[in-house]
Amino acid sequence: VSGSQFHDNIAYGFDPHDFSHHFTVEDNAAFANGNHGFIISRGCNNFVFRRNLSYDNRYTVGTDNRRAHGFILDPGSPTSEFAQAPSHDNLLENNQAWGNDGYGLRILGSNANTVRGNRFASNLQGVTLEQGSTGNLVAGNTITGSKLYGVYLIGSADGNTVSGNTVSRSGRHGIYIKTANNLI
Repeated sequence: VSGSQFHDNIAYGFDPHDFSHHFTVEDNAAFANGNHGFIISRGCNNFVFRRNLSYDNRYTVGTDNRRAHGFILDPGSPTSEFAQAPSHDNLLENNQAWGNDGYGLRILGSNANTVRGNRFASNLQGVTLEQGSTGNLVAGNTITGSKLYGVYLIGSADGNTVSGNTVSRSGRHGIYIKTANNLI
């Protein structure tokens, strides 16, 4: 998938789902969507996201208090009839996410992903590792102007490495850790 724009959709911009694998997603833009710009969910693996832009996504789908993220990797909905499965072994490199009402990148219940050389600016949070996300590498990224946290590790997100990032002008904390056994 290359050179495409995903914008002004009711929900997601780009959403391959349920055991999709071996995609290369380069030089695209996802903006002004009613949910996440780019999402891979439930067992997605071996994706390469490179030089994509995700901005100004705002959650408008329902009445609950959810947020739209620039990029998200997750294991699928816990309320689905299908079992959750971690999204794993994906590369996010040289992407940019800004102005989303949620996070620049949310890694939720997903493992062994590499996040390097990206720019996340002016999102609610820059990068989060949550709910059992393990073995992820977050390195060499620039994270600036997050309203809450630049990097946030929570909920058994153990065995991750966060290295060589530049985190600045966060509203609360540059890096906030509420879990153990990570290398910072």
